Order: sequence, then structure tokens, then C-alpha cells
Amino acid sequence: MRATSRHHADPRTERRIRGVAGGRVGKLTLLALALATSLAASAQQDPVAAVMAAATERVREHHAGTEGELEVRARAPDARLRLTACDGALATELAMPQRQAPTASVRVRCTGSAAWNVNILLDVSLRRDVLVAARPFARGETLVAADLRTETRDVMRLPYGYIAEAASVDGARLARPVSSGATLNPGMLASRLLVERGRPVTIVAGGGAVAIRAAGVALEDGVVGATVRVRNPSSGRVLTGTVDADGAVVVAR
Repeated sequence: MRATSRHHADPRTERRIRGVAGGRVGKLTLLALALATSLAASAQQDPVAAVMAAATERVREHHAGTEGELEVRARAPDARLRLTACDGALATELAMPQRQAPTASVRVRCTGSAAWNVNILLDVSLRRDVLVAARPFARGETLVAADLRTETRDVMRLPYGYIAEAASVDGARLARPVSSGATLNPGMLASRLLVERGRPVTIVAGGGAVAIRAAGVALEDGVVGATVRVRNPSSGRVLTGTVDADGAVVVAR
């Protein structure tokens, strides 16, 4: 039968090993605590950086959920500005939130004992796909999807807005000429024609439950609210009425 021997370490050696390991762990813990303390102190000693971060976050919150690639960069305030560390929360307020522009202004206020406030300017970019004209258009032309394409643009630099969905403008008329490559915006579109010259139209006389309806023919184009002339084929009479939201022409009885 084979005998098995067990080696017994010197107790003094074991104590030395434990002492070295414990010393290493203790030093690492002290280093971590020192680093955390240094970062906290740095944040308190650099209120300008905290203000810029708070302003940036406020703009990002404002655009949360907006489609596109958002980029926000806060501009450093005047170098002569001296802010004391804020011992309270930083409150932020975005100026003119309804305004879409490549720059934004956020007022940051210290709610602690320092009680200061400062305005921070930020550069804002939001890149997304928008509709552009694939060819030149004349005033009054009708848009079709084949004449449009999508390109990525910074929509913050489109002061007149933009259009993203081709389906929303298919069949719409242009209120003015549009050059090839131009970004489409709502101001380029004329109101949709609900009544077209030479086309059948419903003539409505009166209103409510006693309204009388008859088939007619439009003698001119008309958008909602426009006054147009229509002919009643049955009587041959030419009537004048107003185009309603349903495309019917309402005439006085």
C-alpha cells in the first residue's frame, strides 16, 4: 500500500502570504477611493463643464423620439466667466422650443446657494432623409413619385421645413417653379384641387337634412373655400357656389 505524505507549510510563511495579499487588496481599494474622490472633486471644481453638459442634455431631451441622426455641441461660454461650484441641482430652460434652427440657447440655473444662471449656445444638427426634386418643375405642375428622390439633409438648416413622405405629395400641384435637387417644403405646394374644370361635381343646395343634391359639371378649378361656377346638365343653368371640404359645390337656394 502506497503511503501519501502531506506537506505542512510553516505558519509564519502563511502569515506573510496573507499579509502581502491583504496589503495589495487594501492598496487597490485606496486607489479606487482616491480616483472616485478625485472625479467628484473635479466635477465640483469645473462648473462650466457641468453647465455645458446640462445644456446639451436639455436639447437632446427636446428632440427625443425625433427621426434622424442628432448631434448637439455646446459652445464654451466666455472665458472671462467665473462660476462657483453649484451645491444644488442645475435647472435648464430651452429658449424658443418651437423654433427649428441650427443653433439653440439654453439657460442653466444653479438652484443651490450660489444662485447663478448662464445662457449656453449650442450647435444642433439633425440629419434625415427628405424629398428633393429629381428634375426641374414649372409652376402648376403635378408631382408624382417618379419625379422625386430622397436625400439626407440637415433639416435644422431648412428654415421653410421639409417633406419626408412621397405619398403625402403624390398628385399635389406646385405653387411656384422648383429647380432640380431642391428640397421640397410645404410652401412649394398649392392647395389641392377639389374641383376640376370639365369634371363631374356634386351640387348641393341648402344644408342639413333638407339639402338637395344634384349632379353637375365644374366650369373652373377650385380648392376648398373657393367660389366656382358649375352647370346643372338637367336644367342647363349655370350656378355659383363654394367648394366644401368634400369637394362638393354648395349653392344658395
